[in-house]
Parts: sequence; structure tokens; C-alpha cells
Amino acid sequence: MTDDHKTPEIDALASRLDALGETDGADAPAGLERRVVDAAMRTLEAETPAPIPIETRRVRFMAVARLAAAVLVIGGAGAAWYAFRPTAIPSGESTAQTQLAALSQDVDDLLALSSLLDEHAGLWGSAIQNDADTLDKSIGQTWDSLESIADEFAEESI
Repeated sequence: MTDDHKTPEIDALASRLDALGETDGADAPAGLERRVVDAAMRTLEAETPAPIPIETRRVRFMAVARLAAAVLVIGGAGAAWYAFRPTAIPSGESTAQTQLAALSQDVDDLLALSSLLDEHAGLWGSAIQNDADTLDKSIGQTWDSLESIADEFAEESI
């Protein structure tokens, strides 16, 4: 203790604690300290530590769960492959005929789509013409190439 902590109350308490320690030390049997040290050393020098219990039941369950998950994933992949596999070509047709029929259907679909777009070409041409006229008025210059594109769309739609 430093001098800052010394007070009459603390000095009295410290002397009582010292007396209590001397009394307890005097009451201890002879050789107690040696026996405590020997017991601690025997425990520390023991070669085999206490066994650690391992729960094997949970480990088995996890292995079964992993196996079930693997079977589920493989089964799902197999089912998806089977559902989306390409169909076999009928025996009466050749590959070239099948491809020709598919190409013919694609061309028909493209022509139908193009005719739908041609119906609105006149509207697009008039919108372009209006934009060109507005631009001409705002800058005072004629855009001949833009007008020819608008006229071409307008003529095609008629």
C-alpha cells in the first residue's frame, strides 16, 4: 500500500486480516501444502485424458440425410432430362424433310409478321414527315433525304 491509502481505519482492518491469516495458517495440519502440491502434480502428469463422449447417432442421421439429398437431386435431374429430351423423328420422314418443313413454317411466320408491320408503315411515314416539317420550320432548312424516307414509307403503305 502506498502512503496515500494509509488511514487509521485501513490500518486497523489490515492488522485484523493479518491476525486472521496467521490463525488459519496455524490451524492447518502438518504437510497439507505438500499433499496439495503432490495431488496437483499427479493430475497434471496423468497420461490419459478423460474420454470425450461422441454422439454417433447424429452422425448416422446426417449421412442418411446426405444420401437422400443426393438421390433427390439426381432423380430430379433425370426427370428433367427425360421431360425435355428431343423427340424421335418419325420413321417415314428423313431429317432433310423435317428441316424443310420447319424452315417453311418459319418463313410463313416471318411473312405474317412482316404484313402486320406493313399495316403501320404509313403511320410511321407520316410521323417522320411531320417531324421533318417541324424540324424544317424550326431551323429554316429542308431535309430532303428525311422527306424521301417518309414518302417511301407512305407509298408502301398505300
